[in-house]
Amino acid sequence: MAFSKSTLQTDILTVFNNMGSNATNDDFANGLANAVVAFVRTGQVSTTDEGTVPGGAFSGGGTGTLSVTATNCAKIIKDACEEMNNMSSGGSNYLAEELGKAFKKMADEGTVTTTVTGTLTPPSPSPSITPYGGSATGSISCNSTAMVQALKILFSNMYTHAGEDDYNGNLEFAKELATQLNNFWTSGRISTSGEGNIEGSSGSGSIS
Repeated sequence: MAFSKSTLQTDILTVFNNMGSNATNDDFANGLANAVVAFVRTGQVSTTDEGTVPGGAFSGGGTGTLSVTATNCAKIIKDACEEMNNMSSGGSNYLAEELGKAFKKMADEGTVTTTVTGTLTPPSPSPSITPYGGSATGSISCNSTAMVQALKILFSNMYTHAGEDDYNGNLEFAKELATQLNNFWTSGRISTSGEGNIEGSSGSGSIS
């Protein structure tokens, strides 16, 4: 599987469109965080792995998944929504910054798991062993700066066009947020450490 930005956009738009008179900050925060968790679940992690392991020198590659949770991300978004009720101005920039913090928190708490296969080269004269491998775990490092700046520009445009009959603010928000979230995750860098018989190896890569 691989990321589908269009599916994420649809899921985000559904959250926005469901924010009627009976909706709460919890509904918005949990809906948005859960949509992103579902998006991340479809991603494919790929790594290049190498290092000195118990049997010799190892080189290979890994594939796997990134697992994230919604709880702390949703809390940041909910708290931001509640704080905005107390602000006389600047709320849109604040929301952009807090959304960046929320998704960065989600990424920082994520866990990568990969299955690694490759070649073990023991000390000479023993022959190389292929296939050889094991499992690895690690994390992803993502930068939310570009997302925050893009959302600030978006919110400014939404304010400018508010009230225009042909401007759908929810749709524009969903489009931009889906684009920025896709960029946020796919530009993140995966780092893993080998376990068991490939302990001592490390992996680096990305998710798509």
